[in-house]
Amino acid sequence: MDKNIKYIKVVILLLASLFMGWGLQVLTHDQGSPKEQAEINRLSAFQVKEFQGDRFLQGTSTKKTKSWTLDQLTDLEILLRDRNGKVKQVGNCLETILMKMGHPQEKILMQSNTDPKTTLSLLYRRETDGAPCALRLLFTKGRDGSYLLSEVDASQALTKKEKQEVFSEKVFNGIEVGEEMDLAKLLQSYKGLQTLILRQVETDQAGFHLVYRDEKAQEYVLEIEKVDGSYVLLRKGQVGVAPASRLG
Repeated sequence: MDKNIKYIKVVILLLASLFMGWGLQVLTHDQGSPKEQAEINRLSAFQVKEFQGDRFLQGTSTKKTKSWTLDQLTDLEILLRDRNGKVKQVGNCLETILMKMGHPQEKILMQSNTDPKTTLSLLYRRETDGAPCALRLLFTKGRDGSYLLSEVDASQALTKKEKQEVFSEKVFNGIEVGEEMDLAKLLQSYKGLQTLILRQVETDQAGFHLVYRDEKAQEYVLEIEKVDGSYVLLRKGQVGVAPASRLG
């Protein structure tokens, strides 16, 4: 009996070590140190440094039935840094997002064993004609305790049109690096979109990271930066193939 108990303990310790080796901890009310629990409790009430009380959450019970638009996504400002890590654009703070978008359906605080920075993930869900839409916002915690928007995952945020062509190798080959693009038309014209993320794609520059998949399961990657109100293809590539880039 004692041997069985010892064996079970060893297995549990090994599994715990493996989990910690993945480098990711999801902090909830039931785990983490007292300091970490206090942090997630504060976030649950959104009583962080730049957020005061519940007054910004008024009216958030209204059901949203429309998907997000590209314009709404591009209105969001994300944290940008230069090559030396210096902040060039602060990004929307948590308070601003809550005022604009209301209370999320999911919030998770994450910490990496390899990176001391804390990340806050907010998930917003909507129902549009029976089709679920979701938008995930990632915030980086600053030294002053504030949370700044650093990435927007809009892979499931836009309504898909019924009549769309399949994104193909022919379409991919017809797009040139450095070419100005109509991003809204691209998103409306082709199906097979797997990933759409607003993030820093170049030094001091925000843009979109897109991944399309064709009927043969081939994946195509496009990185599009926004320059002076226009969208330009920064680089493109196929999964498993070295990407083409205007930077060489």
